[in-house]
Amino acid sequence: MQYVTEEVTRDAMNHISQNGSSHNEGDNLQHIHVTQPRGMMILGIAGLIFFLACWYFAAGGEDTPLLIDFIFGILVGLCIVCIVGCLPGVWELEVDDDDIYSIRFKKKKAIGKISTLTSAKMKNGNLTAYEGDRKVFRTEDSCIGYELLVKRLEKEHVKGASLREAKKQAKRYQD
Repeated sequence: MQYVTEEVTRDAMNHISQNGSSHNEGDNLQHIHVTQPRGMMILGIAGLIFFLACWYFAAGGEDTPLLIDFIFGILVGLCIVCIVGCLPGVWELEVDDDDIYSIRFKKKKAIGKISTLTSAKMKNGNLTAYEGDRKVFRTEDSCIGYELLVKRLEKEHVKGASLREAKKQAKRYQD
């Protein structure tokens, strides 16, 4: 029985380490996942329900003007994009030791190395990292794992990356 328990525990730990179910626990700056906030998905679902209900009641069983259908179609589409964009594996940025990966629609692609980043620009709640003149990645301060990423860039002495500046911009952006 003890062997079965150890086996299940080991399998669970392997699953967690491979699938990243415990993303960004603690201050582990060697392995960072940056993902869209789950609040965006909730907002997308609420918006989808709201706009579909409005569209239904606007129609009232009658033909609606094409412009109304078009506007509601666009709003519903934006809500669906919001929901899909927050699903795991649709958009993620992963830092594993020195390597930076972009994960889009479950396809993992190496996009650079932390050690080769030369500068970062923080503006309006966005962080853009550069390798020379080439843009390596861009992420927003609302993303999960953003602060850990900025800490890591600061630790690696990437010019322009500052956790203090990120927090100041976030505060200014919220006010």
